[in-house]
Amino acid sequence: MMNPSLFDFQHILKTQRRKKSDANFIFDMMLEEVEQKIKDHDRRFEKIAVIGDGQFDFDFERVIFANELNFASQDYDLIIHLGALNIADDVIGQMVQSRLRLNPDGVFISAFLGGESLNELRQSMLAADISLYDGAMAHIAPMIDLRDAGGLLQRAGFALPVADNWVSRATYDDGFALMYDLRHMGMSNPLYARPKHFMRKDYFVHMCDIYAQKFACEGDRIYATYELIFLTGYAPSSDQPKPLRPGSVKVSLDSAIEKAKEH
Repeated sequence: MMNPSLFDFQHILKTQRRKKSDANFIFDMMLEEVEQKIKDHDRRFEKIAVIGDGQFDFDFERVIFANELNFASQDYDLIIHLGALNIADDVIGQMVQSRLRLNPDGVFISAFLGGESLNELRQSMLAADISLYDGAMAHIAPMIDLRDAGGLLQRAGFALPVADNWVSRATYDDGFALMYDLRHMGMSNPLYARPKHFMRKDYFVHMCDIYAQKFACEGDRIYATYELIFLTGYAPSSDQPKPLRPGSVKVSLDSAIEKAKEH
């Protein structure tokens, strides 16, 4: 019988325990950007909840990431969903649960790995699968694309949705060094449908050879792409600006061009 969940939460918890805090430079970047977004709001948040791991220089309630989020109350000014939305079985459900516990005009901020992340590793593993096993296996979880992210906020009922991203490349000696880093960042394969047997050593050697051929960079090293996506939305409030109704703008494009020429 197929498991109804996409992600193996027991395995995720196990991999998180192997995580080394001083090795997770991607998570550090995520925290730094979230902190900046909080400062950009230029308002005081009295009651804050943080879903997932992460430390901040302010008081907050920790909420353990799970399918059903266990909030202590329903009147938060700010909810931060940190580093876990991309491994949620029900992404919209996570966001709706958060929105329902925000005060009117309360802020929701989420940060997670985006769809461009590790695309080089994904391609190299796919090529190795086809070469050695005549088919693809589930090595890396599907991820959320930036172009879909803003729509998720709207579907979850948030007002004034904003989605932006940060993309960077890190370099490694080889594919083995990359996989070592991923393991110590707690980013092992979270899927239920992942291969449960030990992969043969020649598979990883072959995959790393493919990686080096396709994604080499200066100094005989390889590169890996990391994308962080940041979502910001607001619990609906009567005080928020409203979009104009279709057809309510009466100024024609031609008259706007003529006015621009006059200046």
